[in-house]
Amino acid sequence: MTQIGNIYYIIPDVFTVKFRWIEFARKIKKGGAIEYLKKVFRGNHKPIGGIKVSYQHCQLLKDAGFQAFPLLMTHFSGNFFGYNLETKSLTDVGFNLKSNDVVISTEFHPYDGLQFQNCIKVLFVQNWINITRRLRPEDKTKSYLKLGYDHVISCSDYTSSLVEQIMAITPRTITNGIDQALYIESAELRQHQRIMCLPRKNKGDLDKIIDRVKQKHPSANFHPVDGLTQE
Repeated sequence: MTQIGNIYYIIPDVFTVKFRWIEFARKIKKGGAIEYLKKVFRGNHKPIGGIKVSYQHCQLLKDAGFQAFPLLMTHFSGNFFGYNLETKSLTDVGFNLKSNDVVISTEFHPYDGLQFQNCIKVLFVQNWINITRRLRPEDKTKSYLKLGYDHVISCSDYTSSLVEQIMAITPRTITNGIDQALYIESAELRQHQRIMCLPRKNKGDLDKIIDRVKQKHPSANFHPVDGLTQE
């Protein structure tokens, strides 16, 4: 069996927002126009695309004895989310790797990993909504394997099932772990029909869900959790 070389988790480029008059007008009407302009002209100087999980994978692989590195694809440097890992930049690594090296790209930037040569290419799917959305029009009907990847991994059985339905390939599921030193189920604290929810993304969708649930279960008690640190 060939020994695995370096494992590189691609950290996508800084996410930029293109200015659109329609979106700007919508923000003026609903609020948030200043924040929108800041996003457009200042940019977002943090990596996106399920990056925290990529850092967690690198940490676990390092602990298991592998050489795993976050590979920074842009000008930001260092670690995020409190990790203390050795990172690599694209200028350090280049695109011509060894045959036993592994490059892992997110479904949010599916073409990043295809730029690398001679290595094992893995597509890591975390968000079901991006399975085909981030593909170019001419590639919408292709599977990730047809696109040029050697393997596909997913963070949940649900996402793996969708990839299998859409692309007729079977990903390997690597579920996200829960730190049981921090999150411990306490039966005595449970309350019937009490539901914790996270409104920081897609708040409009969450409001619709809450409204529909309460129509059938008026006693459901939703507790939004927002603006807190992980601790």
